[in-house]
Amino acid sequence: MRLFEPLSIQGLTLQNRLVMLATHLGYCEEEGIVTEKLLAFYRERAKYKPGLIIVGGCYTEHLGMNGPTMIGLSRDEHIEGLSSLTDMIHSYNVPVAAQLFHAGRYANSLFIGEPSVSASAVKSKLTREIPRELSVQEISETVQNFGKAARRAKKAGFDAVEILGASGYLINQFLAKAT
Repeated sequence: MRLFEPLSIQGLTLQNRLVMLATHLGYCEEEGIVTEKLLAFYRERAKYKPGLIIVGGCYTEHLGMNGPTMIGLSRDEHIEGLSSLTDMIHSYNVPVAAQLFHAGRYANSLFIGEPSVSASAVKSKLTREIPRELSVQEISETVQNFGKAARRAKKAGFDAVEILGASGYLINQFLAKAT
């Protein structure tokens, strides 16, 4: 059965083809700092040796945070805790990826302290708030913040990144006719 065969993707070898997908747990301290609760959750999963664990969602900038206890990759201060996480997962010989995330209009102003942002000013059914439309310069900055978050993920020891462009979040908001 191919499910249990190794797979190599761009130099990253997975021992099997079972992938633990990103789960938005809310197990971090305020401002996205890794906790023992988050480490314990992933430790228990790494013991069973999936081919890859994807950790997420990891917000790429403050405006992309969907809650204060999500995993942060928006500041260098996040690297130390994330290094503990990747080191622990790697100790089970399991590769780990970071899911780069931006909530866009799904971010709640109560959490981010200002209106959320999106491709357009179309009210969010989730938060019931109207986001602020990003300017062309802000779009460029947001793209750069994804790149900075990817660099932080690499410094923290992640083997790969996954960019979340679905589920109605920011990237999807630029692709969907409704937004």
